Amino acid sequence: MQQHQARQLWTRGVDMTKNHVKVRKHKNRGEPSFIPAKPQSPQANVPRPEAPVRVDFPKDGEVINWPGYTFRVSAVADAASVEISINGSSWLTCRQSLGLWWFDWQGYGGGSYQLQARARDGKGGVLLSSFRRFSVTLA
Repeated sequence: MQQHQARQLWTRGVDMTKNHVKVRKHKNRGEPSFIPAKPQSPQANVPRPEAPVRVDFPKDGEVINWPGYTFRVSAVADAASVEISINGSSWLTCRQSLGLWWFDWQGYGGGSYQLQARARDGKGGVLLSSFRRFSVTLA
C-alpha cells in the first residue's frame, strides 16, 4: 500500500470510528491498526444537573396528550433515592436506571399539574428541585 493511500485510510478510520475504535499508525509500515476503545459506562454520557436535583421531563409548560408518561429526574451522583410529588400529593418513589431517575405515571386526567422532585443523599440530607408546571390534554 502506498503511503498516500495509507494516510487516507487512517484518516477515514478516525472519522468513521472515532467513538468506538482508537486508531494508531503501525510503527513499521505507517499503516493504521485498529484497537478497540475502552467501553464507556452507560453513565458516562449522562448530563449532570446544574442543580442538585432537577426534573428533566416534562419540560416546563409541556402539554402531555398520551395516557401514560414517564418523568425523568437528574440528581447528584450520591443520591440514595429520588421521589416526586404531583400537585403536592404524597411522595412517589422513582426507579434508577442509566444514572437517571424515572417514574411511570398513569391513570391521570386532563388539567394543569405541578411536579417537584426530591433526592436524599447517603447522609440523610434532602435536596428539592424547583417546581415544574405542565398540563395534560387527553382526547
